Amino acid sequence: MKIKLLFFAFTLAFATSLFAANGTTITLQGVIFPDGTTQTTAAGAGATPSGTTIISAINAPGTGGTINDNRLTSQFVKFVPGTEQLSVGDANGTAPMINLRGGATCCAGPGGHTPAWFKVFQNGSFVATGNLGIGVSPFQGKGYRTSWDSYKGAFRSGYADAEWDDANVGFFSWAGGSNSTAIGLYALAFGDTNSAESTSSIVFGSGNQVKGAAGFSAGAGNRVCDTYGVALGNNAKSGGPLINGRCDPDSFNLRGLAAVAIGYNVTADQDHTMALGKFASNNGFTGTLVWSDGSATASADTFKNTANNEAAFRATGGFRFRTNLSGTTGCNLPAGSGVFNCTSSRLTKENFNNVDGEQVLLTLRSVPVSTWNYITEGKQVRHVGPMAEDFYAAFGLGTNNTSIGVQDLASVSLVAVKALEARTAELQSKAAEVDVLRAQVQSLEERLAALEKAVQK
Repeated sequence: MKIKLLFFAFTLAFATSLFAANGTTITLQGVIFPDGTTQTTAAGAGATPSGTTIISAINAPGTGGTINDNRLTSQFVKFVPGTEQLSVGDANGTAPMINLRGGATCCAGPGGHTPAWFKVFQNGSFVATGNLGIGVSPFQGKGYRTSWDSYKGAFRSGYADAEWDDANVGFFSWAGGSNSTAIGLYALAFGDTNSAESTSSIVFGSGNQVKGAAGFSAGAGNRVCDTYGVALGNNAKSGGPLINGRCDPDSFNLRGLAAVAIGYNVTADQDHTMALGKFASNNGFTGTLVWSDGSATASADTFKNTANNEAAFRATGGFRFRTNLSGTTGCNLPAGSGVFNCTSSRLTKENFNNVDGEQVLLTLRSVPVSTWNYITEGKQVRHVGPMAEDFYAAFGLGTNNTSIGVQDLASVSLVAVKALEARTAELQSKAAEVDVLRAQVQSLEERLAALEKAVQK
C-alpha cells in the first residue's frame, strides 16, 4: 500500500492539474508525501553534463539561442563579431588575440607539430612561421592576393596572372604590385610587369628585366643582362645581348660585367662600361665612360665611345672646371669652342714682381729643348719642349719639378719674345743711326771728291 502511494505521489510530480469525478479541475499545489510535506519545485539532480553531451545539444537542429559574448573575457576575440571587440592584455600589448598552430603529418617538431604558427598580438603585430621545403604554394593562377609561401619563404602581394605560380617563385623572394616576377633566389620585384630572374636581383618600376645575378634596375623599360649590372631611368641597357628587346634567354652574363647605364636611351653593353645622360653608348667598346647632355633628340644623335678604356663627354653648353670653393679659379671650355679659357684676372692674383726679359733670355740658353714622346704613347708620336726638371731648376715656376704649367711655359716664352722685341727695336734704332751716318759719310765723300777735282784743275 505504501509503495502504491509513493508511486502515485511521484506521478503527480509530472502533472500540473487533475480532473475530479464530477468534472471539475483540481489544481495541484505540489507533491504531497505521506508525512504531509509538499514539494512544489523540482530540484536538480544527476551527474554534471559532459563535454560530449553539451556539444551534442548545441549541434542539435532544434537547439535555439546563442552563447552570449559576455561569456568571453577580454583575452579572446570572436570571428565575425556583430560589433567591434576590445581585447586588452598586458601593458605592452604583447598578448596574442589570435594564436593558431598547425602541423603536417610528414614530420614532427616541438610538441609533435611542425612549427607553423600564426599569431596576432594586441598591439597590432603579427607573425606567421612555417617550415622551409614543407607544403605547397598557397595559391596558383591569376588573382589578387597577399600570400606567404612558407615552403619557399616567399612573400607576394598584389595581382598576378601566372607570375606567382610555384614555378615562377624563387626561394626567399619578394614580389608585389601587378604581374611582377621574382623567380631568382633572394630576388625582389615591385611595380608593374617587372622581372627579377637571378640570384639577388632587384627591380622596381615598370616593364624592367633583371637577368643578371645581383643586378639592379629602377625606372621603365630597362634591361640588366649582366652580373652586377645597373640600369636606371628609361630604356637603359646594361650588358647583353638582347633578343627581341629582352635579355637573350639562351646566354647568361655573356658580356657587360658590372656595366652601368643611367639615363634615357643609354647603353653600356660591355664589361666595366658606364653610359650616362641621354642618347649615350659605349659603342661596343670595353672599360669606357660616356656621358651625353640633353641636346640629342633622336637615336641618330647618340654620342658614342671610339676606343676601349676611353672617357668621352658631350656638353653642347660647354664645360666649366673649378678648383676652389668660391669657384673663382679654373678653366672653361666654351660652347662650340676648342680652346680652354683659364682664370688669369688681376683680381685673382697677388705678390706681383717684375720680370727681367734679358735674364729670362739668358736663363733660357741653359734649358735644353728636345723632341720626344711619352712612353705610353709610342715613338710614332712626337712632341717638342723642355723637361720639367730643367724648367723648374731654371725658373722655379709651378707646383713641382715633374710638371710644367701651360701658362708658365707660355708666359716664359712671352717674356722672351718681349725681350727679343726690345732688342730688335734697339737694333732698328741703331740701324737707323748707321743709315744716317752712312748718308753723311757718303755726302762728305762726294764733297771731298769734288774738292779734289777742283784742285787738280
